[in-house]
Amino acid sequence: MVCQDRLPPKQILMLIHKGQDFPSEIEERLLNYSPSLFTFINDPNHPLTTRALNIYSNTQRDFKYLTPKRQIKLIDIASHTPKFVHLICSPSRMNETIEDLQNLRTGSGQISSHLDQHQITNWSPLFVYEPIPDSCLPENLEKLISLSKHIEVFSPNELEARSFIGLITPSDEVPEEIEDIARVFQNHGFKNVVIRCGKMGAFVLTHQESKKGTWVPAMIEDQSKVIDQTGGGNAFLGGLMAGLAKGLGLVEASYCGAVSAGLTISQLGLPDMTVDDDGLELWGNLKQVPEELKIKLMAR
Repeated sequence: MVCQDRLPPKQILMLIHKGQDFPSEIEERLLNYSPSLFTFINDPNHPLTTRALNIYSNTQRDFKYLTPKRQIKLIDIASHTPKFVHLICSPSRMNETIEDLQNLRTGSGQISSHLDQHQITNWSPLFVYEPIPDSCLPENLEKLISLSKHIEVFSPNELEARSFIGLITPSDEVPEEIEDIARVFQNHGFKNVVIRCGKMGAFVLTHQESKKGTWVPAMIEDQSKVIDQTGGGNAFLGGLMAGLAKGLGLVEASYCGAVSAGLTISQLGLPDMTVDDDGLELWGNLKQVPEELKIKLMAR
């Protein structure tokens, strides 16, 4: 079976701040996927690689930087003019990014000599926005709402979504409550809302579906098979964007995201990938074909 939703590596880009201490073995492993997937940024003003720590305890997650962070800006990717851009930041930083785009388009921002101003003027990226946890506070809700018309897909996890509107996390997971929360954001102007809920899956509410919405199940049903949650949300949204870039609707693209996340959290670190004799990519410890996994998941 040919994986119809596979996006060629040359159509995907991840920016990585590479400091002087960046481990060579990690760089080698990244490049084994495809050299065209990654662009490494060397910044003499930030000699150390940006590092951070995720801390998980039950339903809580803490995150902190261990080194001074090198902020990625739109100008770093402007020469590629991507159709979709995944942003993980605070509402204030999201607002700055939107202003940066407007400045780049008008030529009033910092334009490098290698950029084509005509190309930049016509660049209209679609933003997939994931808020950072410590910014998900009721006092930031007004700023968040002001950005709604600029965001193609708003995707907090369950805890982040609750925190924005001042709701405490219940001891029992109730799908109907998640659906109601998604509708709150839709009523505030977000046309597409995807709330990621871990083992419950993800609730997808699109502007085309009005108030109904769709639950996309998590790929992994047996939670004992979850090895490392780190990067699961990023993987979900990466898979989702790949689906959107292939022309899929948001619901089916979210199934791509669920498979991507499932493969990522079922082993420690980056998922393994090999290619069989027929040219099929086999992912994870069990050497599975993503398209087959997606078909099974959609039939569940």
